[in-house]
Parts: sequence; structure tokens; C-alpha cells
Amino acid sequence: MAQGCKVCEGSERAEAGQKRRALLCALAELPDPYPTVLRLFYWLDWSVADISAALAIAPGTVKSHLFRAREMLSKKLKKKGFS
Repeated sequence: MAQGCKVCEGSERAEAGQKRRALLCALAELPDPYPTVLRLFYWLDWSVADISAALAIAPGTVKSHLFRAREMLSKKLKKKGFS
């Protein structure tokens, strides 16, 4: 039984790695400034205000960029077979 669990864990890790690669690839395909805004917000956990100050753009523009970036990223991932 324990071997079955290890097999499942291995396949889950492989699937997670595949999803991560697809996400990074789709992120790299986005036009500027969308990848930067997404990385700052999600990976570095910056606030909208911090991103606004760092990029010298209005907070509303940061929110718009985040919305558009998520939409584009979602469409790209769906085309690659991820939901």
C-alpha cells in the first residue's frame, strides 16, 4: 500500500511540475508590463500601492494591469489544456 502512495506522490509532483512549466511559459508570452506586475503582486507579495510607487503608475492602472494579465494568462493556459 505504501508503494502506491509513493507512486501517487510522484505523479502528483510530475503534474505539479508540468503545471508550473506551463504557467511560466504562458507568463513569458505576455506583453510588458503584465509579467512584471504579476510577479510583483503574486511572487513578491507586493501591494497595489507598492507596485504603483515602484512603476510610477496610478494604483488604478496597476489593478487594470492585474485584471488584464490574469485574463490573458487564463486564456493562454486554457489553450494549453489547463483549466
